[in-house]
Amino acid sequence: MIYQFTLVFLGGGLGAGLRWVIRENLTHSTDFPWATLLANAIGCLFLGLMSGWSSKTLPISQDLVLFFAVGFCGGLTTFSSFMLENINYADLHKWILLVTYSALSFFIGGLLLGLGRWLARTIV
Repeated sequence: MIYQFTLVFLGGGLGAGLRWVIRENLTHSTDFPWATLLANAIGCLFLGLMSGWSSKTLPISQDLVLFFAVGFCGGLTTFSSFMLENINYADLHKWILLVTYSALSFFIGGLLLGLGRWLARTIV
């Protein structure tokens, strides 16, 4: 149990660290939450790759799933920030930004997760 917790903890730290780097390096002068969208998109692509590899003939160990899928992707992606940004748009009556951000998040997330699965199944 401690070993598995450590895998999730270390992966989560790396994912959260990458999320911070993305946030710090994207322009803060815009109304649009590009950093959250990018972090979630990267997480979806990575999770799609892992899902595709695991559904093919390549077995992925439970340790890798814990480290990357649960830890890294869990630390990198952020549903709570996504929801907060949407609620803030609603509070400010910025309906077009709310709908655009939500639609892009779902579309890009689904597209990249599917692309990752397809790439993993096709390339390997």
